Amino acid sequence: MALFFLTPSLITLFVFALILALAAWRRQGFCRYLCPYGAMLGILSFASPLKIRRDTQHCLIEAKGMKCDKCTRACPANIIVHTKTTVRSDECQACMRCVAACPKSAALGLGLKSGHRLGHKGLLALVLIALFMLPLGAYLAGFWHSQTPDNIRMELIQVIDRVGH
Repeated sequence: MALFFLTPSLITLFVFALILALAAWRRQGFCRYLCPYGAMLGILSFASPLKIRRDTQHCLIEAKGMKCDKCTRACPANIIVHTKTTVRSDECQACMRCVAACPKSAALGLGLKSGHRLGHKGLLALVLIALFMLPLGAYLAGFWHSQTPDNIRMELIQVIDRVGH
């Protein structure tokens, strides 16, 4: 890896220049235009039933005629949230910064089309279920198979404190 950075080729220098130009041109330019992980998150964002939704009855803009765009200013993806009822953007990753910035808690939230809202604790529970319970369920159902034999796994567990990169 050191040789990659110590003796870069012309292609390497071009790619680094492209990434730096994207970063100078747009905020999170690499993530938006080149990163395959960002593309996958964008597809998941479109497919997700959970979206950032704005209740116009509680929003300060419609309810009291005030000029408020705190949610838009808090969005790291520069999505204009304060004019939408549902944020449908491939750049929205449901970070909930707009929800935290909103002065009216009932005006903005992560929810389903049916109107059910999901708070920070509910989102945490959903993520923990996805990360731990789904693989555990797959393992218990017999769908999760390791290619490492049991005897080698037991030997590795005994020396895990000495295993490094």
